[in-house]
Order: sequence, then C-alpha cells, then structure tokens
Amino acid sequence: AKQKHGAYRCNTITVTFNEDIWEHAITKVGDGKEVSEKLLIYSYFSGIYKESGSYGGYPMYVEQNKNDGKPFKNTVGAEIKYCHEISSWVFMHPLITTSNKGEE
Repeated sequence: AKQKHGAYRCNTITVTFNEDIWEHAITKVGDGKEVSEKLLIYSYFSGIYKESGSYGGYPMYVEQNKNDGKPFKNTVGAEIKYCHEISSWVFMHPLITTSNKGEE
C-alpha cells in the first residue's frame, strides 16, 4: 500500500540533457497570446526536477531554480510526466510547442 501511494518514490530527480539544439521552437510570450520562434538548447533544462502532483496516475516532475533548487518565482519551469498515448516519460514545457496552433 505504501508503494502505491508513493512512499518509496523519489521526491526529486536530477536530469542531464545533451547539448542538442531545437531550431524554430514556438514559444508563447507574455500572456501566451503572442508567439515567437526561438532556438532552444536542451542542456539549459538540465537540473533538479521536483515532484509536483500527478498526471494520469503517475508523478509529475517540475523544473526547479538552478541557483537554489527551489521553485521558480517568475519563470515557468519545464515538466517531465508520463504519456499514456506513447507509453513513455516525456519532457515538455507548457509555453513551448512545435506548431503555432499549439497542437503539438
């Protein structure tokens, strides 16, 4: 019963991404109504991710501030969560998409 409720689960995980580059990533700006195309470097998202609730019955981890390991104050952190559709853990950011329509 304890395992099912997360008693033995890691509260934080440390993630290290390679120096891969994503050209033409669509990022939401300001209130999210405007979009901008940017160059993203995955290694910038390396760091500590802390469990923050659940998604689809699995824990969801949210990126923490690199200076002190605490939640961001003015920045939206990336997320790592389980995707049932592809049966895999995925890295995503709520303000970054692969299309202007926000469908991907």
